[in-house]
Amino acid sequence: MRKFRTNVASVLQDNSNSLIPKDLDFSVQSSALGLKWDPSTDTFNFHVDIKFSSTATKRSILSNSARLFDPLGLLSICTIVPKIILQNLWMSQADWDDPISADLAQRWFNFISGLRCLVNFQIPRFVLDNDPNAIIEMHTFCDASQDAYAACVYVRSISSSGNITINLLCAKTKVSPIRAQTIPRLELCGALLAARLSSKVLKALRLTFTNIYYWTDSSVVLGWIHTASQNLKNFVSNRVSEIQELTATGSWRHVPGILNPADLASRGLNPTQVHDASLWWHGPSFLEDSPSTWPEVIKPTLHVPEIKTYTTKPKPNKLTTKTTTCTTVTSSSTTTNTSDKLVNFENYSKFTSLLRSLTYALRFIYNIRHSKDKITGHLTTDEIEKSLHHLIKQHQEEICRILRAKTITPIMGNLPSARTNPSFAFEVVGVDFAGPFLTRDRKGRGCKIIKSYLCIFVCFTTKALHLEIASDLSAEAFIMCLNRFISRRGKPSEIHCDNGRNLVGANNEFKRFLESCSESISSYAAGEFIKFKFSPAYSPHFNGLSEAGVKAAKHHLIRMVGNTHLTFEELATLFSQIEAILNSKPLTPLSSDPTDLYPLCPGHFLIGKPLTSLPSPVLIDKNPRYLARYELIDQIRQQFWERWRTEFLNELQQRSKWRITQGQISEGDMVVLKEPNLPPLKWRMGRIYRLYPGTDGFARVADVNTSKGVIRRAVTNLCPLPNEQ
Repeated sequence: MRKFRTNVASVLQDNSNSLIPKDLDFSVQSSALGLKWDPSTDTFNFHVDIKFSSTATKRSILSNSARLFDPLGLLSICTIVPKIILQNLWMSQADWDDPISADLAQRWFNFISGLRCLVNFQIPRFVLDNDPNAIIEMHTFCDASQDAYAACVYVRSISSSGNITINLLCAKTKVSPIRAQTIPRLELCGALLAARLSSKVLKALRLTFTNIYYWTDSSVVLGWIHTASQNLKNFVSNRVSEIQELTATGSWRHVPGILNPADLASRGLNPTQVHDASLWWHGPSFLEDSPSTWPEVIKPTLHVPEIKTYTTKPKPNKLTTKTTTCTTVTSSSTTTNTSDKLVNFENYSKFTSLLRSLTYALRFIYNIRHSKDKITGHLTTDEIEKSLHHLIKQHQEEICRILRAKTITPIMGNLPSARTNPSFAFEVVGVDFAGPFLTRDRKGRGCKIIKSYLCIFVCFTTKALHLEIASDLSAEAFIMCLNRFISRRGKPSEIHCDNGRNLVGANNEFKRFLESCSESISSYAAGEFIKFKFSPAYSPHFNGLSEAGVKAAKHHLIRMVGNTHLTFEELATLFSQIEAILNSKPLTPLSSDPTDLYPLCPGHFLIGKPLTSLPSPVLIDKNPRYLARYELIDQIRQQFWERWRTEFLNELQQRSKWRITQGQISEGDMVVLKEPNLPPLKWRMGRIYRLYPGTDGFARVADVNTSKGVIRRAVTNLCPLPNEQ
């Protein structure tokens, strides 16, 4: 505290106090918290110090609006205007020193030009009646608009002679949230603001209010306030519960909108209109009359929005319920059934109350079972100790139930129609990425190591693969890969993929392109648009075909390339050769003719015949240091073929588990022979000519008819094609 100040000279008779000014001049105004107080007239006035500028910017508006300090909110009907302007500027993302739009600038200039009217405007400080025995009431009004919501508090004094005085005590305004809300929700925010403001007034003033009223012009808000908060949706429930805690539900009443002074503050007035706003300074005129003439108390509507919906269940028969309960209690062979909660922890605020309630419940169960040996009297130490053990077990059971939780495993679904319906190759594809692969930006010394990635397209119908190289995992890189794929394989109708950011970003890019096109182009492109189908997050099995393709291409490729840093072109060449290897795997026999030894492979669907490669020397065992770059690429291709061929044949061959033979072959079946020395893209095929069963009846040796004659092989080296099993 710095100095005392008063408008009554008799209060300052003790001049010995250093806090009392020596020269008391009632004509000199005092300043406190931005307000100027004139002791001679006992009125407040505002100091307006606005720096006028010909150009309105966000910086100048914020600087000047901060100069208007109104702690009581007496001028909030006009100070809300710059707040609304600033919110519009933030939403428009205007820079600090950029000129604002013409309509906002005109509204700002009208506001600051009207501030001159507030220089000599006086507001009475004393808002009560001079009668010390006067009856004092508090009336709080609230309202909202699309721009702001407000609350204002009035003091209504009734003297002993019946004279009624109504004056504004304080007010508060807030701009509406940027996220659009309905008008009833904004009205509810205004009601909450009124409840909080009146609560602060009650704590700050040492007055006894005979009656306290809250006024709103929204019947929906009145219905919400008279509804149990647990029956409302979250947004409304949270605010209604606080309103019900701060105010009495029966003190809320309805006021017509034209008589609501908070409506002025929610919309904002020009400072030139403040002086004549009698509704703002003295409240609605009906407060000057007796309460019998006030607006009628409307009955809250029963049908209000934001009500929670519950699924109704038929009420169980009371007799059946009691019988079932007794059967459960008396038929149990243990003391307590820890799977059923006897008490709910959340219903108790003290541990001792929880423990005693559970002890009485366990005693009741014991007395039901042992009717001839009932326990009565005060609770014993043993009973309380057993209840404590029960609580510990109940809590541990909750933890165990969470730790032992198992995921839901539904039955495997049928194959999608895209996998079974006939269609062109790559009509429906799956897409996935693999990598990174370290590549060099150029040949020779001083090169930089960069990352490259593999983009793989898998045909859902033929299982054919298409490999593309990508420079990164961005949406732009995927779009370029997709353009190259479409140029060589045709446009797919559907693309199945996971929720990778690059894939989702590419889908959004296509949508934005369609929205930016003209109507005619957009309507045509919409019919030709590729449909993306994204699998759920963390569910790679929804895109299993693409994952299998990535595994087939990536598993051995990383091991073959190793620390060898290829250039971007060399890696693209290697990808195309690996693509040919993967598209050469046999799928099924072309015919049932025993002399037909050629299988059907994905290459038949792409070029009408099996894929082949140029003849090249065997380079697997050569030292990579002495190979040319093209020979190094061919060596990696041969190594990939050697490992992938062995793995693919092992996958075709059925293995026995737990001493149970799974899968059999019969004469005439087409098989793939495991030959270690075949060149890339070559498969040795044959048909079973004769089987030689052993003494136990199982055939372990077979004669196979091949293109070079009949040969004898062990069945462990024969791999039947999938559809032959």
